[in-house]
Amino acid sequence: MMYAIPSQNLHVGNHFSRSPQIVIMDDRQQVRHIIPWNESKSPCNKKKQWMAIIGTYNVKAVVVRNIGKKMLEHLFHKEIKVFGSPAKALITELDLKNLPEVRDTEYGRESRNKHRCGSKSGQTSAHSTSSTLFSAEPHKLGIIRRVCR
Repeated sequence: MMYAIPSQNLHVGNHFSRSPQIVIMDDRQQVRHIIPWNESKSPCNKKKQWMAIIGTYNVKAVVVRNIGKKMLEHLFHKEIKVFGSPAKALITELDLKNLPEVRDTEYGRESRNKHRCGSKSGQTSAHSTSSTLFSAEPHKLGIIRRVCR
């Protein structure tokens, strides 16, 4: 079985989608690949990248320390096994057969960002919130007299 493990300096990363690398390891604890993370500010892109890696490397399980509920639900939906890791664990010293299996979304953390990938309702970015500048009537904004540099 192939495992995907979020990594920082060959230690299990503190957060599933914020680690700088992903280690692909087999069940004999042989490191097969170390994949540098393509940095993205969008949480949706990170989920897509993770799902692409899981599919490409035929991953059947992930090892995590912290993970969001939505991502955990997504992994469960794809029938990917999820295992919890102790803090600051060195990946090459993990006992994969004795890690506790995560079976409930309660293990995951609630997202601070309430935006849902693929939906336009619920967006909380600056582009979707109305500001005084864009909602005011043009004649009530006043005149810009001088722009300082």
